[in-house]
Amino acid sequence: MHKHLIRLTPLRFLAAMCVVLFHFGRGIPPFDGSIPFDLPSNAGLAVSFFFCLSGLIMASVYGGSAVAARDYWIARFARIYPLYILAVVMTLVLGGGYPLHTILLNILMLQAWVPGYPLALNAPGWSLSVEAFFYAIFPFLIRWLSNGNIKRFAIISLCSWAVTQLFVSQVFNDVDLMRKNQNVLNAFPSLHLNEFFLGAAAGALFTPINEHRVGGHRFSTGALVLLSGISVTYLMSGLCLQFGAAARSDMGSDAPVLVGIIWLIASAPAQWARVLDWQPLVTLGEASYAIYLLQLPARTVFDVQLAPFTNRLSPTAHLYAYVAFLTALSLVVYLIIERPARRWIKGRFQENEDAASPGAHARSAHQIVHAR
Repeated sequence: MHKHLIRLTPLRFLAAMCVVLFHFGRGIPPFDGSIPFDLPSNAGLAVSFFFCLSGLIMASVYGGSAVAARDYWIARFARIYPLYILAVVMTLVLGGGYPLHTILLNILMLQAWVPGYPLALNAPGWSLSVEAFFYAIFPFLIRWLSNGNIKRFAIISLCSWAVTQLFVSQVFNDVDLMRKNQNVLNAFPSLHLNEFFLGAAAGALFTPINEHRVGGHRFSTGALVLLSGISVTYLMSGLCLQFGAAARSDMGSDAPVLVGIIWLIASAPAQWARVLDWQPLVTLGEASYAIYLLQLPARTVFDVQLAPFTNRLSPTAHLYAYVAFLTALSLVVYLIIERPARRWIKGRFQENEDAASPGAHARSAHQIVHAR
């Protein structure tokens, strides 16, 4: 992976923690609104960040090169599925009592498509169901971008974002409809495609294949992207209010701003972003996928197995102890399960592919191991 993209990895740790605090920290000081930036209330923004970041990194790494769909899907499977299925198994062992169709939907990563099931079993897994949809279509998207359709795609992405925001703001304003269908609409993959598209459009512009256009001016270009993102987000928010409904940050209303922030950080001079290159922070970012997926089964283990040690703690101390436990567990899982499993799957299929067609991997899968 390009060095300027690795510095984005620690931001994934912060985003994952926003989701953890949303589930377990609301109402507990200092995450009860007593600090200016209330992390738990921005969980939807954190998931939107993940979707935008996925699009940007995918397009930036693969931009300008032919992508064999099979190779790409194997790399993505190796990256996300071993830990995903571990979280499913842990949830089943610790909870149990789930119908067979619920288990199958989660194993196949289809739960976000089926009404009533996005949050069934391991609830955070719904976003991986959405990401699986992004990965399924990406090889076809990057092939189109590689044919020089970047500007056209950027316009399409922005239009897709605008239409989606107007649609969801109106639908979510229908109280009766939302009472019956909120989980379906919040998680439905097609309604999050606008976030991935915006990230991919930015990534296609950011990729080295376009250095002759943006090259040494990436940071100033990023500042322009951020200012433009703030402007269109503000205008869209006002437009939604004109129709009587607020924009939804959990459905990508702030995606243009997030894309601008990601671009700006990725393109910042090395001396400005030195702290983000610090290896312990990068490692925490690598473990963020485990933090995100294991937060619910880890909480069950923490509450049941460690109850004799934690029951006397104050709510704040209890939360901090759980976050420390989750982080430590995730680091261990990343080092001894997630990373080795990823290498084994890619190595096994790499050997098969090499035997069939030597030198076939012009842009090998290892370059995107840091992409969520």
